[in-house]
Formats: sequence, C-alpha cells, structure tokens
Amino acid sequence: MKILSKTNELHETLKNIKDKNIRIVSAFASGTEGVIKSLAANNKSVELIIGTINAFSSIEFIKYCIKLVKTNENFKFCVDFRY
Repeated sequence: MKILSKTNELHETLKNIKDKNIRIVSAFASGTEGVIKSLAANNKSVELIIGTINAFSSIEFIKYCIKLVKTNENFKFCVDFRY
C-alpha cells in the first residue's frame, strides 16, 4: 500500500501499474477516462465499481466505461444507482 498526497502523484502511480488484477471502488467518478483506459490496457483485469451519490459521477464517464467494456475483455464496470 502506498499513501499519496498529490493528485498528480496518484495519476502517475495508477498509470504505471502493469500486469495486475485491479479492483477500484469509488463513491463517484468523473474525468479519469485516460487513467481507466491505461489501466485496462496494461493489466490482467480491471474492475471499476462506482456510485452515483448526488449525481457526482459524470454521465459522459459512465458512457465511456460502457464503450470500454465492449472493446476490452479485461475491463468490468458496475454502477450503483442507489441513494
């Protein structure tokens, strides 16, 4: 486990992960399409589970992930629409 304190450091750390099985769970997601694409391309499997608390998850991000699921068999995506 690595504790990160800067947004850029997190972004770079995630982009450098390779050949792993990754599960990401987040209350919301938006604007990280590039990181998700990189993780899905460079790893054995990536499972992304996000929530939609107060509609913070971008619909564009959700649509992007749906397209990525269709083109990358290593990527799995779940959205929790509950309040």
